[in-house]
Amino acid sequence: MNKITELEWLKKTLGPGILFASTAIGVSHLVQSTRAGASYGFGLLFFIIIANLFKYPFFEFASRYANSTETSIIDGYKKLGSWVLWSYLIITLISMFFITSAVGAVTSGFLQNLFQTTGYGIWNHIILFLVCGSILSFGKYDSLDSLIKIIGFTLLVSTLLAFILVLFKGPASSTLFPPIEYNKTDFLFIIALMGCMVGPKTDALAKRFPYVDVFMRPQQFDPLLEIVGERTGVDWEGCVGPLTPVRPDITCHVPIIHGCDLMCTFCIIPYRRGRQVSRSIAEIALEVETLVSKGVKEVTLLGQTVDAYGYDLPDKPNLADLFARLDQIDGIERIRFLTSHPKFMTQEIIQAVADEPKVCEHKNLPVQAGDDEILYEMRRQYSRQDYIDLVGRIREAMPDVALNTDIIVGFPGETEEQFQHCLLYTSPSPRD
Repeated sequence: MNKITELEWLKKTLGPGILFASTAIGVSHLVQSTRAGASYGFGLLFFIIIANLFKYPFFEFASRYANSTETSIIDGYKKLGSWVLWSYLIITLISMFFITSAVGAVTSGFLQNLFQTTGYGIWNHIILFLVCGSILSFGKYDSLDSLIKIIGFTLLVSTLLAFILVLFKGPASSTLFPPIEYNKTDFLFIIALMGCMVGPKTDALAKRFPYVDVFMRPQQFDPLLEIVGERTGVDWEGCVGPLTPVRPDITCHVPIIHGCDLMCTFCIIPYRRGRQVSRSIAEIALEVETLVSKGVKEVTLLGQTVDAYGYDLPDKPNLADLFARLDQIDGIERIRFLTSHPKFMTQEIIQAVADEPKVCEHKNLPVQAGDDEILYEMRRQYSRQDYIDLVGRIREAMPDVALNTDIIVGFPGETEEQFQHCLLYTSPSPRD
């Protein structure tokens, strides 16, 4: 037997290797598996173990058997007995329809957008079937093997080039190939972008990221539900309850107010999250009850200005009213809240924290600065003495209250002397 060179060995193994990788590794391995890990953590670890025990040994030993015996794996099953062969046939028949349908639908969707054939409907699937059938009928498996090798090699090279370009030059836009304009309603996937960057500059974001279907501010789920309803033909109104974690911790955060009406000079929240929008007491109570049914014992009520809750609602409820309602829920043991603003910390709220058994006697009350001039420049709408008086009223109602605050270091224009005024808040007798 002549000794083959490394180059000859590479030629003999490269083609089959690319062919095998192209047929054995797909979207489910590269995308869906990592997505499942990000979504469910180790919750699906059992299925991964099962997949490795039953699936990948067939990949390994089936190819070895066919290579060593020069027969197919079907012939091997037949030698083990008719029941093995029939079992293989039944499993194949059960799985092939699901796999073929899913792969066909996804492939058809990509081809629709690539060739702009969204108006042909079911004909896109028929054309795809005819093309694949023609390749197998006229070109036989040799043509299919050659085509898959070309596709696999192209994907390999393009992936390596993309990696190298991003590694050395970073992401860059190219005008060599203009973006494809497509009808988003015909696409099989929905890409949603949510966060503080979505807001006043949504139009600019839409031009920059044309492939994004819907843009949403934090906690703004309605646009996504609407587009899902449009594409599925389902009226989602009244069908979607509180959006709570599937497996919450013993403690959980519950947003009760979004946005802010204040315009503190150091804060961008009003520009990004918009004006203040409070949720109704009934909606919040339903969410807390849902969390309690999942094992939650403590909730923290969230808001950029949490003690301003209810000012924008028709019936003008306040944070004290919300405390009274949530305190009645069986199963909840502790209620916390943040972040408060000195301007909205009323005596009614202070007394509610002192009186309601489940509301923790703890307040996060940012002062931000200790000098009146700096507070004015910050647009905080209170003075140093106002803050000191407020703390005095809080301690009078709750002698054992736990208080924490926020102080901004290095506010523009602040002098060292002005900053040192913050230390006066810590004096034993601040009124002095």
